[in-house]
Amino acid sequence: MQDRNTATNTDLVMGIDARIFSACIVALIVTMAAAKAVAAYCDTPFMVYLLPAAVVAGLYLCKPELRWRSSVAAAAALLVAATLVSNAIPDPTWDGNMYHKVAMVALHDGWNPWRFPELADWMKAQHALEYSNAVWDSNIADSWISHYPNVSWLFGAAMMDYGFGWESAKAINLLLAVAMALYGSSVFRQWIASPWLRRLLTAGVVLCQPLLAQAATNYVDGMTYALCVLVLLALLDSNRGPAIRTLVWCSLILLAGLKFTGALYGVLLAVPFVLVFRPRIREMALWGVIGLGVLSHPYLNHVVSGLPVGYPVTSGDQILAGQAEKAMLAQSRPHALVTSLFSKASNSLEMPGLKVPGTIHAGEILISGSPDTRYSGFGPLFSLAALLGLIASLAASIEAWRQGNLRSTWQLSACIGYVLLLTLIHAAPWWARYVPFLQFGLVIALLAGMRARAVWIRSTAIAGALVLLVNGLLVITGVGGYLGRVSVEQGLAMDRQITHRHLRDESVVIRSPAFIAFPAIYHARENLGLEQIEYDAIPLDQLDCGDREELGTWIGLAKFCRGHALP
Repeated sequence: MQDRNTATNTDLVMGIDARIFSACIVALIVTMAAAKAVAAYCDTPFMVYLLPAAVVAGLYLCKPELRWRSSVAAAAALLVAATLVSNAIPDPTWDGNMYHKVAMVALHDGWNPWRFPELADWMKAQHALEYSNAVWDSNIADSWISHYPNVSWLFGAAMMDYGFGWESAKAINLLLAVAMALYGSSVFRQWIASPWLRRLLTAGVVLCQPLLAQAATNYVDGMTYALCVLVLLALLDSNRGPAIRTLVWCSLILLAGLKFTGALYGVLLAVPFVLVFRPRIREMALWGVIGLGVLSHPYLNHVVSGLPVGYPVTSGDQILAGQAEKAMLAQSRPHALVTSLFSKASNSLEMPGLKVPGTIHAGEILISGSPDTRYSGFGPLFSLAALLGLIASLAASIEAWRQGNLRSTWQLSACIGYVLLLTLIHAAPWWARYVPFLQFGLVIALLAGMRARAVWIRSTAIAGALVLLVNGLLVITGVGGYLGRVSVEQGLAMDRQITHRHLRDESVVIRSPAFIAFPAIYHARENLGLEQIEYDAIPLDQLDCGDREELGTWIGLAKFCRGHALP
């Protein structure tokens, strides 16, 4: 068993301190989002360049240790690499194209949410086809863009200002995954001596279905998972230095800026952080001001506008109505959670039925690659890993109680309990993407079992970690199949087909439902280089080119049709 007091603090990866590097990654995301917030809200476009430069210059003028400077440089290089990778893979999801990417383009094009709280009012003065009435008369996505938390959009718009593409916000997934892996390995080093067990636990943290399946999309649940994990890891870390404090404060700000439930999780995670770290009033005030600047829209904007802080979520809309069968929604939250964990993986509205843990049914691997799998959404083998983790952690707790060695065990148990609290607070704990941090609770349960003295308890925990590893690999297989089918075949391959068939001296007619019109038009002009574009609104169930020749179907949602010859 590892003695936490004697655990090494030399966590170097290629000469870079893992803790500081992780903190720099998260702080860099906040810096870019804050820069765009100032630039957009104050109508000062130059601030998107000046603020990051001032932060870096200020850091170097303070003459920090070499490991800080090298970590900042490495984080900046990783940011560029992650953004390039993200822009190479198109987001094929409905949510990503309906409003996430639209919001980033609007912010990039000059939308100021403080001057125009309703995006529709700003669009009236825009002349591009994607902002026209033909696109927005029957499109409700502008309401979501106007009022949802927007930190990922700010980040994406900032990267667009730097010349990157409109898929840039997805880079946050990759950046946080790296930060979580490095910091997780650093913390686990304090709790367990075996290097290969630490790697196994770290893999269990990173190979989480919502994070893996959403890495190539603009969904924010995987990001939420990573940020919650970073804060929870800090609570298990014996190091309370400035790097860890920076990491936690930045994580809390980003949590609140990703989604309304992220703000709730941020508040709940801030409570144990304040109790454990005991930050001074001056420290809390400083980070509070930074958070207020980044999060002023929509939260403060709603207060000033006389709207509920969480509008439109609190406006009476039944978000979950129609997302599952009524019998599932009527169950208590613990019952619904257990039912979903031990069911077959499915993305249908109907409950697919229970299964024996450890078995894999037809189609489960492919379904596990979807970014919003409803039932058994953590992967096809997660239920077996959960059972083994439960047995190992309970047995380890009993062993520790009998031996009178409860301090570390109860710290891990408290972490698991807090994760369960975060899970059951949500109205839909049965839907994995809404409660992704449940996987971290399982990893901590396996860690507790690995620290036991009894061989059978340790063996059970190791078996659970191996099952979780295989589960993650199966999810990766499913993600590969999903992206290959949708992003590659219906996205990248279709782009090549459209540009190959299109003639330079003719227009292109895009026919699609209104909700996908903006991204289809923008993609055609900015990414495919098509200049003469027309748009026809048609229902999704009537998706065709009519009497025109079809050039291709973009991500299965928009028809590109041959138009008329130009004079």
